[in-house]
Amino acid sequence: MTTAITNGSLRGSLRKAWGYGLEDFLKRLVQLVEGTDEVVHRHRTKRTATISVDDILVATAKQYNVTVESYSGFHCRVGGRDDAAYRCRRYTSVTLAELSKRFGLGHPDRSSDLIKRGKKQYDGSRQVLANLFFHSSFYQFPHKELSLKTPTNRNAMKNITLFIACVGLAAASVASAADRPNVIVVMTDDQGYGDMSCHGNPILETPNIDQLYRDSVRMTDFHVSPFCTPTRAALMTGRYPARTGAYRTSSGRTLMHTDERTIANVFADAGYVTGMVGKWHLGDNAPHRPQDRGFQDVLWHRCGGVGQASDFWGNDYFDDTYERNGKFEKFEGYCTDVWFRESIRFIEENKAKPFFLYLATNAPHGPYRVDPKWAAPYQDKAKWGNGANFYGMIANFDHNLGELRRKLDELALSDNTILIYMTDNGTAGGGKFNGLDSEAVVGFNAGMRGKKSSVYEGGHRVPFFIHWPAAKINGGRDVDSLAAHIDVLPTLAELCGVSVADSHRPDGISFAKLLTSSDPSPHRDHLVVQFQGGASFKTTPKPWLTSCVLQDRWRLLNGKELYEMDADPAQRKDVAAEHPEVVATLREFYMPFWKSVSPRMTPVSIDLGNATDNPTELCSQDWYMPRGNPPWNFGTINRLPRVTGPWHVDVKQAGNYRITLRQFPRQADEVVKAVRGRVEIAGQAKEVVVMPGTKGVVIEMMLPAGKTQLVTYLYDEKGDSGGAYFTEVEWLPN
Repeated sequence: MTTAITNGSLRGSLRKAWGYGLEDFLKRLVQLVEGTDEVVHRHRTKRTATISVDDILVATAKQYNVTVESYSGFHCRVGGRDDAAYRCRRYTSVTLAELSKRFGLGHPDRSSDLIKRGKKQYDGSRQVLANLFFHSSFYQFPHKELSLKTPTNRNAMKNITLFIACVGLAAASVASAADRPNVIVVMTDDQGYGDMSCHGNPILETPNIDQLYRDSVRMTDFHVSPFCTPTRAALMTGRYPARTGAYRTSSGRTLMHTDERTIANVFADAGYVTGMVGKWHLGDNAPHRPQDRGFQDVLWHRCGGVGQASDFWGNDYFDDTYERNGKFEKFEGYCTDVWFRESIRFIEENKAKPFFLYLATNAPHGPYRVDPKWAAPYQDKAKWGNGANFYGMIANFDHNLGELRRKLDELALSDNTILIYMTDNGTAGGGKFNGLDSEAVVGFNAGMRGKKSSVYEGGHRVPFFIHWPAAKINGGRDVDSLAAHIDVLPTLAELCGVSVADSHRPDGISFAKLLTSSDPSPHRDHLVVQFQGGASFKTTPKPWLTSCVLQDRWRLLNGKELYEMDADPAQRKDVAAEHPEVVATLREFYMPFWKSVSPRMTPVSIDLGNATDNPTELCSQDWYMPRGNPPWNFGTINRLPRVTGPWHVDVKQAGNYRITLRQFPRQADEVVKAVRGRVEIAGQAKEVVVMPGTKGVVIEMMLPAGKTQLVTYLYDEKGDSGGAYFTEVEWLPN
């Protein structure tokens, strides 16, 4: 029999045994080290069976492949009795020196360093002390019914080995490893509520999505943001996207503030292995890449779509080059096939550990490219625009979803894996629409008005299926309570027994109880959805602009239009005049939201001189424009538009920097069409002459550390200028 020690399970065990959580326990433990006796008293009065010190150290040694011939280097105690040291020498072959080296601690023979490091880590970043030993993974310990002798003096309690044993005592009732669920969140891009046959689509065949529908609990009133980046920011943080700083898809507003913690941070801190595959769209540069935001194993494409400006030059959905853990790598096959193949690789490599996998496909986002065999069944049925290819991309995704589920079955992981399927906004290609806010003229949109980028229902209501047989979250059941992307993080944290720090302050509310209750009560009263800045970013964010306040069956749009969804699911009749009291109630919800999130809609900087991303490759998609979109695709860049804008940057290292200006990526090997180049940064400006045939205009400058703006110019013979749409900034250390 084995027992798993996790931060989440420790918390539950402590609350059950002593009435308080893990953070309180750790605070008391620090107090104990500093001279109080409360924990000692509780240990005396709350005796229970425990996992022994020996078991913990043996498992730790095994986890870190530590082997030694002798035990002379292990000094277990600070003072008092050394019976724990004797037992350590007798039962295990790991030294404190080796553990200290593994954890990057100070003097290897001083257990006080462990305590000091733990206290500093807790005080500074709210990482639990237990992470010193349960270090970003979980451990399985041989279960022995061994009792822990209560210490008779304070010095003995300072013994670091007894510190570990105290954690073991707290974990006496934790769940077995088999009870700790894996998590897989699958999210497609631009697939709407009606783009699947289980929701009534009369053309599209999605047998594997349909099977998951039948197997899952379905949130039927689930909402996201009307387009890509904001949904991803909300899903990652559990917070309204405007609050995170990432509330648009370009113009420097795809980046989250660095104080935002992601769901990957939360689960990694709890001992999960975290992986991300596919579309990120929350920043291409440090400190905003997925590997900077809590994901330990990543394979992703840059920017908002494969083949867009900052993506690897030449990518076109087939046989592309993607970034794996900071290095570009060439892959064979169609993009969606690669994402699922790599997801299965991640699952196989981590099947013996609890893992969190975020699988975000770029399909069926445009450009609509897919092997013709997938689109062929729809050529004569989906005749609008790129309808056949759009459906073919979904059909290919559906096939891969089936392969993923079969692999989970093969690995015996299906029963205890939380599998979520959702999409990021309303449909982009599932029909023909008259603008963003109409019903589908041709095609199928599940009877809703609006598509991607609309604040009408079809723009932000999406499918959400969740399947976890071990907890009886299965069997095909609808839950019609209002829920949203911001609720996913707190829900998964509750389901998995994972702690979310008080400082995180999610806007989301867990709907975990709705998933198992036969008669659930609604978990949230209302929700606000807002497309900050509106379509095409024609204006800066303003109160009420392109907003929707949702409560029960009501939808208040832009603070004026009111729709009753039960009677009018297509939102054809504005009933605001008939229900002024409802309008007044919903309006009261909005202004507190706006006052809360609007102060955070401020520029977020990209690092320069960050050792993990040097040189930094900047793209014009991140120019911080007052309104409108900067050049973000090659259709625009090919015309060399006469426009420039600032990058908000944070110079991490004062020193010499080499700045290289280009109109196309370095890999394109294109000559710069300009006669003069100019850089403005940190109150300085420098110009150089561009020689004929130059493929990169190089300017070196001494820069001070700190936040500033970088603006580039490339002038033609007439003196007209545009920016360097691609700019590399390299810190040149001495």
